Amino acid sequence: MVLNIAPCVLVLISRRYYSAGFPKLKGSYEFKKETKRVKVSLEQTQVDEKSGVVLFDIAPVIEITDETGKQYRTTLLFEGTRGTVVMELTGKPVSVVVDPDCSLLHTLDFNPGTELLAHTLTHSPSVPHRVWAAKELIKARTPRSSVNRMTEHTRTNPPPQNGSYQSLKVVETAMQAEKFYGVVGETTSALAKSKSPFALDGE
Repeated sequence: MVLNIAPCVLVLISRRYYSAGFPKLKGSYEFKKETKRVKVSLEQTQVDEKSGVVLFDIAPVIEITDETGKQYRTTLLFEGTRGTVVMELTGKPVSVVVDPDCSLLHTLDFNPGTELLAHTLTHSPSVPHRVWAAKELIKARTPRSSVNRMTEHTRTNPPPQNGSYQSLKVVETAMQAEKFYGVVGETTSALAKSKSPFALDGE
């Protein structure tokens, strides 16, 4: 039996499975309370012509859960390196996940905010997504002024909950309840690499 496959299909297959590299996605998130609309944008950042890393023909699924527990799914299509989806909800979003079924090989740099990441870390049944949420919380930047104030005084008078400190407290609480060793191990490794003064301080 001879398979007659169109040349354009062969190109798509070869780019997805045989080209160098893999999709590296960077995301942004916006929620407008007035209209209850969520906008999620993704950008493919891996493109490098000199290294032969191309733009991949992918269509990641975006899943959002609102405060009522209702889930919304849509597919994001890229136009060039960027793609955007807008979803109208009936309630406030509590989590947003890229590739909820873990069907796409990729890396993701995407922080939709501490509240949404915390919900994913503590409620998602998916191990990869709990790990992602923990790592994004750990990556939250610490203001330089806060780093400069990290003295013995902070052990009994912790700084205000601003970004990194608040995020690490969320991670600490979640890890105390986390039952899967893989999540704890990945999170511990990310904490060590972060060298955050709040993490090192032990608060």
